Amino acid sequence: MKNQLATHLPIPFTRNAEITIKRKTRVTKIEAELATSEIEIFQSACYRSAKDLQKPLVLLFDNPTIQSFTLQNYITPIEQILVEADTNNVVGVFWLKPQQVAGNHIQGFTGLSFVILANPGFAEKNKISLDDTIITIKTPRHAK
Repeated sequence: MKNQLATHLPIPFTRNAEITIKRKTRVTKIEAELATSEIEIFQSACYRSAKDLQKPLVLLFDNPTIQSFTLQNYITPIEQILVEADTNNVVGVFWLKPQQVAGNHIQGFTGLSFVILANPGFAEKNKISLDDTIITIKTPRHAK
């Protein structure tokens, strides 16, 4: 049997969305790349350099009550913003370092409407905080 190299989905993904970041006195709209299929969500921002992530990547979960999984073997630092289902409140902002050890790190998410993956500094630049930020998403098919 011949060994085959592992492959991944082409990047960037083909779908886009608009995210709206609402704070007390400010509203910002940003164009984002969209991952909706199980394989897109699983691959997430893996195999990307910082320049491959010019727009934030939104992992949109079909059903927030069912756990979704992402591979988090990033080759570049990533900022991860967690958006709670139903309220669309930001409930977490985390910086993830590139994978430095052998093996795969798989993260499970539940109770979230979506997760935004972006280059570090995205939350600070857009004044995202846990206290007063609501993020909504508009896709060609629906708003969430």
